[in-house]
Amino acid sequence: MKGIVFATRATREIFGNIFEGSAIEATWVEAPGATAFDSARTAAFASAAPPDFVLDLDYAPPRTPALAQYPAALILVNDVPGLLRTSDDRFVRINAWNTFLQRPLAELVAHPAAAEKAGAFCAAWGKTPELLPDQPGMPSARVVSMIINEAYLALGEEVSTKEAIDTAMRLGTNYPYGPFEWARHIGLSSIVSLLETLARENPIYTVAPRLKEESTHGLTA
Repeated sequence: MKGIVFATRATREIFGNIFEGSAIEATWVEAPGATAFDSARTAAFASAAPPDFVLDLDYAPPRTPALAQYPAALILVNDVPGLLRTSDDRFVRINAWNTFLQRPLAELVAHPAAAEKAGAFCAAWGKTPELLPDQPGMPSARVVSMIINEAYLALGEEVSTKEAIDTAMRLGTNYPYGPFEWARHIGLSSIVSLLETLARENPIYTVAPRLKEESTHGLTA
């Protein structure tokens, strides 16, 4: 299965080997910023052979029209906190937060008409698709975001240090990362965006003040 992956240079450095050893053949299109990014998309769509899929790892809703230029392609967008914002039934939301694509399953939200193609994409990738209802967040992203949020609440209450909390969570729960390590991999802005979206419906997701502060000031966990 052949396709196009759109990603900034920084994102490609993180995800560049995600299809290694699979039946996916990806052409990566890189661009440094939003304007150039859209230009790169236009050039790729104009010159490339029709792909089986298009994966946008740095998706933003205004780019939807550009992504829709190939009528036969499956369109996968890394949009964890959002919803399927288009009636185009080829669109699929995928949980492509950093570290989550290393798992053997892929969390997807798909229009019913795209479910079969999404399954074929996952089969070529060697992953098991988990098709989910169209709601903000996906199960693993919600759980991990809440773990990170609770860790920041504990930090704000001076219960312990970041290093000690990370060590306790890794050793005590067998998680692959401590909450602050995980936050560094995912990015604080992504976590805050999801929590703020969820908090509109349920205050249990209210962002911890320390997490909000570090995200606002562009700090890393």
